Amino acid sequence: MNVVAILGLGVKISIFMTVLSLGMRASVSDIGRLFRRPGQLTRAMLAIFVIMPVFAILAVKVFALSPVVRVVLVALSVSPIPPMFPKKAFKSGAEASFTFGLLAAATLFSIIMIPLAFAALDVLVPRDTQFSQSFLISTLATAALLPIGIGMAFRYVAPRVSEGLADILAKIGGILLIVSILPILVALLPTMWSLTGKGMILAFVVFALVGVTVGYFLGGPDPKERTVLSLATASRHPGIAIAIASANVVDETPKQVIAAAVIAYLLISAIVVAPFLKWLSRDESGTTASGTRVSTVAH
Repeated sequence: MNVVAILGLGVKISIFMTVLSLGMRASVSDIGRLFRRPGQLTRAMLAIFVIMPVFAILAVKVFALSPVVRVVLVALSVSPIPPMFPKKAFKSGAEASFTFGLLAAATLFSIIMIPLAFAALDVLVPRDTQFSQSFLISTLATAALLPIGIGMAFRYVAPRVSEGLADILAKIGGILLIVSILPILVALLPTMWSLTGKGMILAFVVFALVGVTVGYFLGGPDPKERTVLSLATASRHPGIAIAIASANVVDETPKQVIAAAVIAYLLISAIVVAPFLKWLSRDESGTTASGTRVSTVAH
């Protein structure tokens, strides 16, 4: 096993540990909350799996992008929420139940939506794709469904121990992720830099901005839930995106180039989303303060 494979395994283990820790804080009621609100569930899936792919196709036609960036942009648009996403959502002050429900719904819907996206692409651009649906299901299961399920079961059996252990696992997972991903990032920097002059940065910035904006307007009246959906719509699973893009390139583009483009989007979207989150937090604070003042006057 080479160094890259070891680092990749470290990333997978860190993600598993992080999602396991999240599952230790979740309940069946948390997971099912969004499914009991069909209107909100429909708007969320519309934002993540319909509007973003449509925008990606339009962007491919409008921007003068390299073939690799075109494929990566479409692949990102149909990829589900990454399993590391809830940690960001909790930092934004979001309700755990909505976040867990959204993660579960996006994971389940992606099993349906990604094959449909491939079928649509095959009609528009006939070609021999090699993407495996079994790979998709196994990746989503091991990265999200399995660790959340184990964590919830442990919480049910030992609720007191679960909370403290969840914090420890989350910290270890975070440290392991940084240790594993930094060398990969450094190794891919030259490749990422070679893609910057081909319209990639502008396309990725606009894609992220559209994601947070669409999520904000479809997130409903609760400011915290709007923040969660904004993050979810702009966030994409890097592993799934790389697999989809690799199955759809028409030439012999190295997987390293595809991975570099996907990681470049993760970095760009993080930069784009940061000021948006600050603005949303101020909006939430203002709403809370306003509500407090009204309540005080009423009394």
